[in-house]
Amino acid sequence: MAAEAKKIIDAITADDTLTASEKAEQIAQVKTDLLSGDQIIDAATNQTAMTNAYSKGKVKIDGDHVPGESIAGQKDKAKTAIDNAAKKASNDINNDSKLTPADKAKQVAQVQKDADAAKAAIDQATNADAVQQAAQQGEAKIAGDYVPGSGVPITPAPAPQPAAPVGPSQTAVASENAQSTVHSQLPITSEMNRAAVSGKPSDSNRVVSREQAQQQPKIKVPAQTRVDKYDATKNHPIYLTAIFAGIAYFFMQVDRKWWKNRH
Repeated sequence: MAAEAKKIIDAITADDTLTASEKAEQIAQVKTDLLSGDQIIDAATNQTAMTNAYSKGKVKIDGDHVPGESIAGQKDKAKTAIDNAAKKASNDINNDSKLTPADKAKQVAQVQKDADAAKAAIDQATNADAVQQAAQQGEAKIAGDYVPGSGVPITPAPAPQPAAPVGPSQTAVASENAQSTVHSQLPITSEMNRAAVSGKPSDSNRVVSREQAQQQPKIKVPAQTRVDKYDATKNHPIYLTAIFAGIAYFFMQVDRKWWKNRH
């Protein structure tokens, strides 16, 4: 019985799929079963009882060695644990309203860097202990990459609003106002007078355009401003002076002839 127990203990010790704690647990169980088997054998009163006690003890001890999962399978599980730890840390970082966008980007990048390093260490492991150690160290490093922000929560910038409709430019409005002012100060010709009274646009674009005339309501021009047969410029002081000068010259000539005829 002791020889069988030693063989199983050696197999457990050499099993790389088992961690040190798992090996210790299984070896302790082998020793317990060896002691129990020896006691049963010692209590046997005949050969048959002794043989039965040995067979049962051997089966019990042989079953104490339970190999672990393959190293490849343990590595896959360890990498999955690293991915989960990295995902949790990244979510915690991105959901922290007290971290600036730059801080978030920096911490998330560090999480990814440490996750890659942990997976590389897992790939290099040759036994269960090394795989477990690489995974545990990687998870601890990743968890420490999240450093909560402090102070007042940072409010995200509001989304840009659509631009307001663009109206006429200030230059265009000013130009139109200036043109309207100039037109209002020009003398009213008979053509303009008829266009204003009839509501029809003038054929002259120098003062009123067709579009502007069509938009103007019909207006009644006061009698004193109507000039049906004569242009308004004929009432200009210079024009009147010229008329009076001509009349005076005419009478001077008549008077001179009369004076000559008399004398």
